[in-house]
Amino acid sequence: MSKVTCFISYSHESTNMNKFNRINQLVNNSTSLINYSERENKSNFSKETIWKYLHDRIAGSSCTILLYTQDLATYRRDKIDYIPGDFLNSGWVYNEISASLRDWDDNRINGLICVLCDGIRLVSNGAKGLPLPRILTVRENYEYIVWVPYEDFINNPSRYIKEALRKREEQIKIRKYDIKHDPHNER
Repeated sequence: MSKVTCFISYSHESTNMNKFNRINQLVNNSTSLINYSERENKSNFSKETIWKYLHDRIAGSSCTILLYTQDLATYRRDKIDYIPGDFLNSGWVYNEISASLRDWDDNRINGLICVLCDGIRLVSNGAKGLPLPRILTVRENYEYIVWVPYEDFINNPSRYIKEALRKREEQIKIRKYDIKHDPHNER
């Protein structure tokens, strides 16, 4: 596998930092991966400036790794939900996933891995009885995403990255999946 650029999307709650740091360390220590994730706190910048920076990082990567944690599934859904008519003020994680699923000439679609943390399991298009955000459950996106429990990903990240890149290649070459990067605009 040639070098793969990865962007890690996650909720910046303190309870998630150990999980993020572990995956970040795996990516940084790999000889076949390049980490394109956020590296510094930009909270003093405007939302537009932060989004421009994140957009460039996502566009420069080929695989997005989403840490789907308990807070995103429950009490911090605002981070992964869309605010109708207001993309920029929607949740940062939502915006990162939406940008990862876009396929333009200057921003090819990313492979997308959803790493299920905190014992969250998939059960019939939901997560352990919790509804997943629409951007993840739209049928076409759900089929495109590589779903994996956290421990399985930690034990063999290259397996899941290869699978995500295979799906990405199929999408770029033959448009196998009818990806919905903006399900908020569907009626």
